Amino acid sequence: MNREIIFRGLTKQGEWIFGDLCRSDNKVYVFPFLENGQLYSPDDYEVIPETVGQFTGLRDKNGKEIYEDDVVKILYTDWISKPENDPRNIDEYLNDIAVKGIVKFKDCKFGIVICSEILDSIFCGKYGFIEVIGNIHENK
Repeated sequence: MNREIIFRGLTKQGEWIFGDLCRSDNKVYVFPFLENGQLYSPDDYEVIPETVGQFTGLRDKNGKEIYEDDVVKILYTDWISKPENDPRNIDEYLNDIAVKGIVKFKDCKFGIVICSEILDSIFCGKYGFIEVIGNIHENK
């Protein structure tokens, strides 16, 4: 397989679990990848179904994995410029003009929802960036 397929889900105790997705008896579980092969009770891995999201296979500008339902700040640009009279440095300026969106999976691909429109790509351009700033389940 060419890419990692990882899911995450939030437990009722408010902890994220990362691993394989399993559905059984109207419950949803995320079983972590354990190096020693030891599993505990399935109840330890039950997650809230609405919080389950898949890893996109991409990482943000800080190296953080990007999952469905993450809130991201994104800037697409192939050039660096700002108004000459703007007192901000270029990094501050680019950060300020970035937009926020939510990562979603639709029509067999990941995209970012911004103002109810979905961008078909998570490509940022040569000088752009994407940064995970939270997720919709923790209101961050």
